Amino acid sequence: MHPNSYRKCTNDAISLAYQISIRWSLSKYTSYRIYLSIGLAVGTFSHLNKYIDILINVKLPENPIIRMTDYTRQCVLINDIRLFFCNNPKEENIYGGETINIWWVTGFWNTLYWDFVPAMLKEPTLNSNQILNKLLWSFGDDSLIKGEITKQPNSLLTFFQYPQQTILGMEIAKVLFYRKNLFEALEVLRIIICRDPNNLVARTLKITIYWNIATEAPSYSIAKKFFDRADEEATVIDENHIRKDEDFYSEYSFAKLAHAITIMKLIKNNSGTFETEEGIELNKTNVFTLLEEIECLGYDYLSKYSE
Repeated sequence: MHPNSYRKCTNDAISLAYQISIRWSLSKYTSYRIYLSIGLAVGTFSHLNKYIDILINVKLPENPIIRMTDYTRQCVLINDIRLFFCNNPKEENIYGGETINIWWVTGFWNTLYWDFVPAMLKEPTLNSNQILNKLLWSFGDDSLIKGEITKQPNSLLTFFQYPQQTILGMEIAKVLFYRKNLFEALEVLRIIICRDPNNLVARTLKITIYWNIATEAPSYSIAKKFFDRADEEATVIDENHIRKDEDFYSEYSFAKLAHAITIMKLIKNNSGTFETEEGIELNKTNVFTLLEEIECLGYDYLSKYSE
């Protein structure tokens, strides 16, 4: 059957696997010695058992939770399900002389396409600015960690203990971002990027956070610094040759558009020009320049997409 026929069941299976993987990370059973495996195989039931056995039992680098067959990955790609895979699959021999490639999931575009994990939305730690601040920035003060908070579900402490669980870290950052805890989300992303510098979702979310901070800044000079930080993050993505997709281009274009709108508001309220604290004059030329940069991003994406 054509992979399009499996679109809904593949998407539903991956969505469920995503929820389970996060809940497992937060459970009392997770440890360095015990890990969860979820095998995904698409096709007729009579042929799937032999693949599932291999998928859930094969040893893979860093014990990734979600693994799948070649054909399942093809269903994901053709149906445009937003995942990231390992660069190279592992080849395994199964009985009957058949060889299969095993792919594993390394990340999700969770900030845009995947539902929140309900348990994390109710978690006291992520709902308390005071606790968040102490956990993220109270260096050398372990009074909180030794207190009552350790008796409650605590995704942040779990992530600190198992920093290789990038998917959990990204879900924490997503929850904080949508709750407007922007600087807290940046701190979680910093930890993720220290371990995985080429994480496109983490760096793209940083761009989104920077322009959100910029649009709320009390002055243009402060806003400009955060717009510049967004540009710097995009430059890092280019310099590290990180493979970009349409979601990166759209999010970075939003940053440019937010900058253009910010300048437009300033010059509209100041008779067509605005002088910054540094003595730089802004006018409609600056707006048009940013709009042209957005257009260039679109051309850049189309040129890569058509290759």
